[in-house]
Amino acid sequence: MAGFLTVSLPLLLDFVLYYCSLPNMKPDPVLNMSAGVTSDLTYLAGLYYSNPLLHVAFYLFLAGLAGGLAATISLAVTCFISNYFTDVAMAFLLSLILNAFSAATTSALFSPNLFVIPVCPLYIPSLSIALSELLLGTLLFSLIYLYGVRRHVFS
Repeated sequence: MAGFLTVSLPLLLDFVLYYCSLPNMKPDPVLNMSAGVTSDLTYLAGLYYSNPLLHVAFYLFLAGLAGGLAATISLAVTCFISNYFTDVAMAFLLSLILNAFSAATTSALFSPNLFVIPVCPLYIPSLSIALSELLLGTLLFSLIYLYGVRRHVFS
């Protein structure tokens, strides 16, 4: 939950300040053709043109899930490695490895960092696959954390 809030709240504050300072204009598919908001590169692209605030809320939630996954990875690593820098940097290193793997396979399937941005530079996987990847990763690293706690605390 802390990772979710750490990512979502600054993005929400940034969006509110952006929304208060610039004019509120609904995006137009013809005028915004160069923005790259298509269904191949963006989740719920039709929602972007019909209800942009809901589209932003969806991407804030998706980025929060990725932040929660990164926090869970760091939490799981703390049970096995006692170096503070390594504990914090492990999620970043894993993200770099997944980004490199995604670039080599030309698919954003393996990297959560690529499909949480509104316009992905690669072809994005389906929404159900992306959400299940984030949730299964969080569940996997939560189970690793529970195993580490049992191993270190109860033994």
